[in-house]
Parts: sequence; C-alpha cells; structure tokens
Amino acid sequence: MCCFSLNYQGQYQGSNSYTSSGCTSCPAGKYSASAGAGSCTTCPSGKFNSGSGSTSCIGCDNGKYVSSDFTTCTNCPTGKYDSNLGGSSTQSQCQNCVAGQHQNSPGATSCNNCQNGQSSNSGASSCSQCTQGQYSNGGNACQNCNSGYFSGNGAGQCTSCPSGQFSAPGASTCIECKSGFYNAGDWASCKECPMGWKSTSTKTTCAGCPQGTQQPAMGMSYCDDCGVGTFQNQLGQPYCKVCAAGQYRTSSSGSKASCISCSAGRYLNDAGNDATKHDTSSDCSTVRFFYLMYC
Repeated sequence: MCCFSLNYQGQYQGSNSYTSSGCTSCPAGKYSASAGAGSCTTCPSGKFNSGSGSTSCIGCDNGKYVSSDFTTCTNCPTGKYDSNLGGSSTQSQCQNCVAGQHQNSPGATSCNNCQNGQSSNSGASSCSQCTQGQYSNGGNACQNCNSGYFSGNGAGQCTSCPSGQFSAPGASTCIECKSGFYNAGDWASCKECPMGWKSTSTKTTCAGCPQGTQQPAMGMSYCDDCGVGTFQNQLGQPYCKVCAAGQYRTSSSGSKASCISCSAGRYLNDAGNDATKHDTSSDCSTVRFFYLMYC
C-alpha cells in the first residue's frame, strides 16, 4: 500500500514504494503538502516546523527569527528587535536599536528610548549616563555643555553660570571672575575692568572710580587716591589732574576732588604741569609790587 493511495500528506515514498511501510514522515524543517510525494520540501525562507510529518510550515512570531535548519524560532538578541509580521528569516534580519535607544530583553519587537541625560550607541542593550559637563535630551548623543554653562552627571540640559562667573565648553562647574574682572551675563568669559574703573563684589559689573581717585591700569579691583598737588573732580577717570595755577593741595587738605586757592596776596604761576609745585601752601609766593618813580 503506498502513500499516495492512503493520501498520506506529510510523508514521502521510500525505497519500497508499494507498501505502507515505504511511506516515511517528513522530518522537522520539511513538509509534504500532497500524498504520494517522492520527497519532502524544505520550509521556505522565514518559516519553520518543529515536528515530523508536517504538511506545511509557519512563520515565527514577531521578535524571532528562523533557525538555519528551519526547525525552530529563536529570539532576536538584546540590543536588536524585529517588527516583521511572521518574524525574520535569519538573525541578520533582526535590526539594531538605533543610537539613543536600547533593548535589554531578547525577542523584542521594538526598542525603548533612552531617558534624558542618557545616550546609547546603535545596537545597545542599555543606556549610559552622560558624564559631568555633558547633556542629552530625548536619547540623543551626549554633548558638551556650551561655554557659560555647566552640568553634573546624567543631565538632560545644562545650567547657565551665575552672574559673575564663567565656564569653558564641557564644564562641570563655573569659575568666579577674579578681582578686576567682571561678567555681565554672557558667561563665556570674564572681561577686564577698563582704566578708571574697578570690579565690584558681585563681579557682574565695574564701578567708576569716585572723585578724588584714579586707576591708570586695566583689570583692577581698587582705585588709588589722588596724590598731593593733584585732584579729580570726575567719576571713572584713569588719572588725577595737577592743580591749576594759583592752587595747591596737601595731604591734609581734605577733599581730593578739588584744590585750594592761594590766599590773598599770594600767587602760584605753574600752569598745572608739575604736581610738586602744587603740593604745599608754601608754593604760593608773595605778590611783589614794583613802582616806577619818575623824576
């Protein structure tokens, strides 16, 4: 009795074609859809069967791929996924999770986004935390903070430096401006206070030197008093001025914003060029009157 006469699907005719014993079940991974078949057919790409005597093959579930002998389905490994209905034909058809995503479970049909402050490379099974001075939002690659900003570990965004401080790109902390410098809000660098000005305690601006003082250098945190024989009646000036003709100023004169006029009957004719000629009241000379007598 042959396979054909008994309509034995899932079998094929062996060497003894005229007895029932000549009918052999197709092995796993192969099938026979018609009775009396002379051989079994290997399952097509992307399909399998796991038992003998099969009349057809079936596809794998999503997230799986068919083994090379078409007898079973295997989970796509971690870091990969398969969203095809009916699974994939081979492991190589399991797709890598893209950068910024991950998958730590085998047999996955999709990947998960990294959290803010994390990132991943293609095919990752887990996400890595961004280091200090970096940030990431939406699973994008970790990037350095811009100048004027800083961050700690695992930051989703960078924080701007406080006023009076600055930072270089990729900074984990901000640095306070040193004395004589200021930062008014760009946070990328500190700038020198100009001549005639000094830095303030907040380092956010510079203050003009008050009357009676000077600052001839840049990047200073203080102003110098005007010396004897000089004065300054304006704000924010780099140099003190020599007292005008007929005036002087000593160390005990009081205000450094003005000079003292010579007393009545005395004069000082230096035209404000030499401070040493205006530094004491004795620089004022007695007025002399000359009379011409005519005979």
